[in-house]
Amino acid sequence: MANPMNIPDFYQAEYGKSWEATIQQKQSVIIPTIAQRPFKGKSKEFKTPLPLSTEAKSGRFRDVVLAEFKAKNRWIVNSIRGPQEYPAFDYWDEELLKDIVLPKSETLQQYNYAMARDNDRYIIEQMEGTAYTGADAPTEGIPLPSTQKIAHGDTGLTFSKVSTVIRMLTPYQWAGDGIHALISEYDQQYLIDNVNELRSKDFSNASPIDGGTLFGKTWMGITWHFCNELTKDEDNGIINCLFYKPEAVYFNPGKSDARIDVRPDKGYALQTWAEWMNGAVRSLDEGVIQVKTKYASI
Repeated sequence: MANPMNIPDFYQAEYGKSWEATIQQKQSVIIPTIAQRPFKGKSKEFKTPLPLSTEAKSGRFRDVVLAEFKAKNRWIVNSIRGPQEYPAFDYWDEELLKDIVLPKSETLQQYNYAMARDNDRYIIEQMEGTAYTGADAPTEGIPLPSTQKIAHGDTGLTFSKVSTVIRMLTPYQWAGDGIHALISEYDQQYLIDNVNELRSKDFSNASPIDGGTLFGKTWMGITWHFCNELTKDEDNGIINCLFYKPEAVYFNPGKSDARIDVRPDKGYALQTWAEWMNGAVRSLDEGVIQVKTKYASI
């Protein structure tokens, strides 16, 4: 049976609607935990206010000292991303179209999970990589300072490392409430096996590992998240964990689009398609800490 030459408009519209519904079901791990800064266009400058010093004031008639607005200058530069390969069907008919346009269809779910993983991987690159500043354009790159990195010390995620993170991030209360952590399954297991405080209710209203997992729970003022996209050196067993304040990372959710096309150049095969455009930046260096952990194998 020959493939149809055209896709009825109804299915194109339904595919787009189903994509919008699908992407609400599975978001990235990181996006809900960082500051949203939506905008249109390729790039935009953002200023992160720095805290003001204060003093006691007396009398109405006094000199007022003026100073430049104090802020960190950073740029979000959007990028367009998508899969390396676009799933297609050699033979198709209206029955297949009916399945493909459903929100639970395998193709839409496949794209959705790809986008969620890609967003996490991309945001992590921006968190621990180069942030851009500049007066009129993103011209100067700023790496994550060495003062914001904790070496592995041939150990996993120790209580000492966690305590150090808390001491470093707590002063930046104006960078958002609480601290978030992105760790791997190896880091969680190391904490469970080696950190007695994790089981103690002296550090939490309830034992953090009730239910067998730390992920999704708050312990020591830190909300813990499992992330499979962390930077890893598998040859040496090293993982880069990340701890951060919510306002230390800005994210532009941008937009995404999905459609289905007939490809006359490919024997009128049915091609599915989805791409997304967004951007992120580390807005405050002091609000992000990279913690390296090391294990025998990962």
